[in-house]
Amino acid sequence: MNFHQMRYLCEVARRNYNLSEVARVLHTSQPGISRQIQMLEEELGFPVLTRQGKRITGFTRQGAMVLATAKRLMGDFNGLRQLSEDHRRKSGGKLIVATTHFHARYTLLGAVLKFRRTHPKVSLILHQSDPLDIARRVTSEEADIGISVVPPDAYTDLVALPCLSVKRVLITPREHPLLAVSQATLQKIAMYPLIAYDRKLGGGWRVMRAFEDQGLAPNIVLTATDADVIKAYVAAGLGVAVVQASVYDRKKDRELRAVDVSHLFQPGPSVLMMRRQVYVSEVVRDFVGAVTPEIDLDSAVLTAHAETKSS
Repeated sequence: MNFHQMRYLCEVARRNYNLSEVARVLHTSQPGISRQIQMLEEELGFPVLTRQGKRITGFTRQGAMVLATAKRLMGDFNGLRQLSEDHRRKSGGKLIVATTHFHARYTLLGAVLKFRRTHPKVSLILHQSDPLDIARRVTSEEADIGISVVPPDAYTDLVALPCLSVKRVLITPREHPLLAVSQATLQKIAMYPLIAYDRKLGGGWRVMRAFEDQGLAPNIVLTATDADVIKAYVAAGLGVAVVQASVYDRKKDRELRAVDVSHLFQPGPSVLMMRRQVYVSEVVRDFVGAVTPEIDLDSAVLTAHAETKSS
């Protein structure tokens, strides 16, 4: 057993058993990867992968245990590599944060400004996407951390730490009938055309699930991924919308009115997503501290890593 074999197994799982894609990503040959995995199976004495002809279809029961070990080893290795890089470079480098448009636009501004004051030489890169892609980017090491709601199909290789709580409001045009009701309900909101977030986003599927749980099917006249787009169409009279409270600015959004509807929807806590590894770099710790100072990041990640080893 060797490092390369463990790395190949992790990539086989990550790339949906596509050896051609694994070879491309790792800059090696497909026959070489196949041979290394066969050598590992011969040494272990049991098959790691399930196959139909020449096509890989998954992991065997024993293979799943080997994969779990390989992932832990790769997490430890990546942590040591990050430790070495931090030692050689006390400042500079880059930090890649995958997050939603909402967080990039509305909740992370203060944290980014604070981080820039303490790390002026670090290049901060924000990748904006939907929760599932954010989790994928962190898992595949395309991003250092992710901030979003937990996607419906969460990745088990990630540590998810609650970091931000989101309240919701109903926004309407001025003088809309819903502003006259004593308390908004899902039934009353569903009586009017609704502008909604795309269901790929947490603000989309969470809101729609609340309606569906009540057996309601609101008239969705428009879906969008951008809060500013939604606000523009609400102001134009196309419909009403349920958005995050921080999206609405009473001074700037003069054509809109907002009603607190946080009682109608389950709280949407966003999480900080990281890979399971022993070492957390100083740059990552400082950025997380700027976002949510109450998290003891080192302790949380080490605990999650220990739990993974004992499982």
